[in-house]
Amino acid sequence: MLLTGIAQATPRSCSEFLLPMHDGVRLYGWVNREDPAVPRPVLLTISSYQNNSCPGASSYYVSPQVANQFTMVFINMRGSGASEGTFDLFGPDTQSDIHTIVQWTASQPWSNGTIIATGASGNGIFIIDALREPQVTAAAPITACPDLYRCFHHGGANGQQISGVYFANMASGYEAGAQAREKYGTYSNPDPAQQLAAFPEVEATALQNPLYDDYWSQRSLLSQSAALQKPIMWTTSDFDLLEPLDALPLAANAYLNMGMSHSVWCDFALSQCPAAYRQTILNQLNQFVSYYGLGQGQPPPRVALMTSDGGFPAWEKQDAFMRTEDAWPLPETNWTDLYLSGEHTGSATSLNDGSLTTDRPHQRTTSAAETVPLESSPGSGQDLRTEMLAPVLARADGGQETVDASTPLWDLRREEVGGLTYTTPAFTQNLEATGPILLDLWARTVASDFTWSIRLTDVAPDGSSEWITDGYLRASLRQYDARRSQRISGRIVRVWQPFDAAEPIPLERPAEYLIQIADASNIFRAGHRLRLDILPVAGAGFDTGNPPGAGTVTILHDHRHPSRLQLPIIPARCQSDIATSPAQGTLSACAQSYTSAISSRG
Repeated sequence: MLLTGIAQATPRSCSEFLLPMHDGVRLYGWVNREDPAVPRPVLLTISSYQNNSCPGASSYYVSPQVANQFTMVFINMRGSGASEGTFDLFGPDTQSDIHTIVQWTASQPWSNGTIIATGASGNGIFIIDALREPQVTAAAPITACPDLYRCFHHGGANGQQISGVYFANMASGYEAGAQAREKYGTYSNPDPAQQLAAFPEVEATALQNPLYDDYWSQRSLLSQSAALQKPIMWTTSDFDLLEPLDALPLAANAYLNMGMSHSVWCDFALSQCPAAYRQTILNQLNQFVSYYGLGQGQPPPRVALMTSDGGFPAWEKQDAFMRTEDAWPLPETNWTDLYLSGEHTGSATSLNDGSLTTDRPHQRTTSAAETVPLESSPGSGQDLRTEMLAPVLARADGGQETVDASTPLWDLRREEVGGLTYTTPAFTQNLEATGPILLDLWARTVASDFTWSIRLTDVAPDGSSEWITDGYLRASLRQYDARRSQRISGRIVRVWQPFDAAEPIPLERPAEYLIQIADASNIFRAGHRLRLDILPVAGAGFDTGNPPGAGTVTILHDHRHPSRLQLPIIPARCQSDIATSPAQGTLSACAQSYTSAISSRG
């Protein structure tokens, strides 16, 4: 059911204010409410980005019909927008501010004491602290981080590209707040030079704290069991800049939207979103906010899913398929192990052209291995999730087509030349892979440290190898906690790595690495192949903040070291999906299993 507004249109007013904090710092914000004031539940956003100076309405992706039944409050945190103070990356001062903001909001005449916390990207991170407050009864962080360490250190590796995007947006938002700072006199506590200087200072501190320590534990939701009992809707998607799913198994009342993210261009231009997208993806959020904030309607579906169709160039056009689900991972998932093999496929120009097989290595394969040099070329192995932002924003802003599917950025054949690949046979039927993906890798090396850069690609009949998803792991931070890892039917499907202690790499001896590859949903079309790319990074691209390693890495896949890729195969569901555009038509049936998808009988 598509949720529409219930309340009649009523007059509303929007007023700006300055809210004093414990140390005299004043935070700039605005409130959009009914006029005259009526106690309503509140949609609250505490932003580290831009504040558009009382635009009259703001609810991010919540429809106006639903949002206008709330009071909406939007406040810039200290050191951002038009607020005073210096930014401390959600440190003690900001935590105190969030407590003060929530208490003040709940006590106003236009509030009934119930608060739903929501915000997109950097504007949603405040939920880490807001959910501690009893007045905040639910949260909908739109593609935001539940744990800042895992935002800035993917797999324990420094993500300077990601932090660069975040602080660039903060600087842009600060610049946009100049007029309001002048209007309200918030430009001297401290002066702009001191406020701007705080951004690179806290960024440097974040990147120079490579281990999960007290600094990071204060900036995480993952250990707050009481807060995690509340209803929370996490959103992300294929190709997203951020991936919040470490929090999903820990939350007792969690919802997931796998179609709202930085990589979905119409999320930056909601009026242009296709009708099917509104009904399946956006409507889950409207139902969540309406049910938990207003007490209206039915609970939303647990999962809203958008599935990619062969790589980012198609996704950027929003050629995708959608449906709702009851749980994540999907209950019917067929967990499929594909073992790395040295047998050539003739499909790749990599150093090895290896294959993926369902056959576990037997005792006769005692020396199966491939060696790859550590990659040190700038840009190789880089985080593609930051690169996708430019074409997405270009399409949202003006409809420009800026993605060339044949460029090396999306077609990874150029990088594969310097790395290792393992490829399946061509599929004879469509095959859906949806859920968490895990690589259990055995290797030996002479390097003191390095970062694993892992990609999954969709290989078309013309040989193009399009990026689907990726994963990273700092080799010295490979330790994992088996008790905290998510298991289904005895197997680990989401590994928990604490990243709190570096463990030396045993030189020239086998070591096991469990590498979590970001959750994804993709349909591999008949005639296509699935490929695993392995590109160990010495110190370039994604991992510029860590000291480089040197030397080579040898991948092992014999019977004692059965390196394997664990895939979430979904049996015969995709043909019932809804296309984002009627022009896409319908899908032919997806295979019941990986084995049937590669069968010559089709």
